[in-house]
Amino acid sequence: MTHWNQGGTNGSPQAETLQQRLARLQQAMRALEEEMTDLARQATAPGEGEVSDGEPLSPDAPAEMVDGNPAKTGMEGPANSGPGQFALDKPVKAGAPGISTEPPAHPAEPGPAVPSPENVLQQQKQAEREADDDIRAAGLSPADRVALLLGRISQPENLISVTERRLALDALGMLLARVPEPLQKQVVDRLCVMERPPRPLLEAALVTLSDEQVARLLAEAQMSDAFLADIVRTGNPMAQEYILRRRHLGPATCMALTETAPVELLSKLLHHEDAPLSEGAWRVLLLRAMQEAALRPALVRHAALPLPVAHELFWHLASDMRAALLARSAGESRQLEELLELARAPGRLPARDFLEKMEMAFGAILQRDLEGAVVTVASATGMRLQTIRRIFRDEGGEAMAVLFKGHHVPGRTFLQTLRDHAQGHLGRRWLWLHEHDRLMDFYGGLGIARARAMLLYWDWRSRNHGPYATYPPLAE
Repeated sequence: MTHWNQGGTNGSPQAETLQQRLARLQQAMRALEEEMTDLARQATAPGEGEVSDGEPLSPDAPAEMVDGNPAKTGMEGPANSGPGQFALDKPVKAGAPGISTEPPAHPAEPGPAVPSPENVLQQQKQAEREADDDIRAAGLSPADRVALLLGRISQPENLISVTERRLALDALGMLLARVPEPLQKQVVDRLCVMERPPRPLLEAALVTLSDEQVARLLAEAQMSDAFLADIVRTGNPMAQEYILRRRHLGPATCMALTETAPVELLSKLLHHEDAPLSEGAWRVLLLRAMQEAALRPALVRHAALPLPVAHELFWHLASDMRAALLARSAGESRQLEELLELARAPGRLPARDFLEKMEMAFGAILQRDLEGAVVTVASATGMRLQTIRRIFRDEGGEAMAVLFKGHHVPGRTFLQTLRDHAQGHLGRRWLWLHEHDRLMDFYGGLGIARARAMLLYWDWRSRNHGPYATYPPLAE
C-alpha cells in the first residue's frame, strides 16, 4: 500500500501549483484512511487455522480422548487466555503447518498498532494545517488582493458576469479596512467612475478610508439621492460640506440640508447652481430664517424665492431687507393687473373712500380703540381682521405704505397723512411716522399692482387659503 505521505507527482514542491498541492494532500488523506481501515479489519477478525489432516478446526466438535484424558493442544494455555490465543478441539500433529507445539522462545513481536480516533483527528488537523500553510505560502497580501479585485471590477461587461462583479465588489468591501494608504486612491478612483456603486461598499469606504478619500467620494461618486440624504441627516457638518461640492443635488438631499445643516452651509446651498428646493424645503428655510437672521439675506436675494415665502418673510425683515425684497419683485404689467382682478385682490375701494375710512380708523386709535380701527378698515377693504391687525402692528411702517399704495393713494397724500398724525398720539405708538424720507423712498419704489399682490398674499396667509393651506395657522 502506498504510504499516505508519498506524493503522486514527479515535480518538485516548488514547481507545483496550489491546486496540485491540494490534490496531492487529498490523495494522501484518502490513502491514510484506507490503511487505517485495513489495520482495523485485521485487528478485529477471528483467528483461523487447519489441522494436520486438513480437517478444519471447529470449536463445536467434541474433544478426542488420549489415554482416557482429553487431548491437549500445543497452544493450550491458562483459563484466562489472552487475545489472539485459540482453544483447539482436535490434537494436531507436530509440524502441522501454521501451528507450533513448542512454546515460543521469546514473546511474539506485536503487530501493527491500530490508531485511535484521537490520533486520526490529530493527523487530520495536522494535514489541514499543512494545507493552510501551503495556501498562505502561495497566497497574496491584502494589497495584492485588492489590486486584483480592482482589475476584475474594471473588466467590461462581456468579460465578467453580474454575479462575478458583485462578488468582487463585496470581497473588496471586506478588505477595505486593511487597504494601505497608497492604494486607497485607486479604490476611490474606481468608485468615482462607476455608474452604480453598491451602497454597502460605499458605506464601508466612508467608514474606513481617510478623510481625504471620503471627501472625494462624497463630492464625486455616484450616490442615490436617498443615500446622500441619510448621510446629511447624521448631522456631520464636514460630510454636509463635502456633499455641497457636488455638481447636482437631489430634492431629498436639499430637504435634509435645510433641516440639519448650519446657517453657513445653508447659504452655500442657496448659492448652489443646481440644487432644486421643494415647497417643503422653502417652508423649512422660512421657519429657520424667522429664528436665524443670518439666513435672511441669502433668502431675499434668491431668484427662485416663491411668492408665498417672500410675502411671509416680509414680516421678519428689517427695513433695508424689505427694500431689497421689493427690488427683486416683478414690475408692473397689464397682465398682472388682469390677474389681480381675476383673483379679487384687495384695492378695489376708491382712494377717496379709503382715506375717509382711514381717518375714522386714526380717530379710533387716538381714543385708544385699536380694535375698532381694525374693524373699520377691514369692513371697508374686505380683508380679514387678522391681516389689518398685522399691518397696524408693524413696527417698520412699510406694511402701512403697502396698504395705502394698494388703494391708489398718491404719494403726496400719503406723506401728508403721516405729517398730520405725527404730532398726535399716534406718534407715540408708531415711531416710524417721523421717518418720512425712508417711507417715501419705499413708497415710491412700490407699484400699485405689486402692492395689491402683497395684500392678496397677506390676506391668504391670514385665512390659510391657497398656497398657505398647509402652513400652520397664525396666532391671533
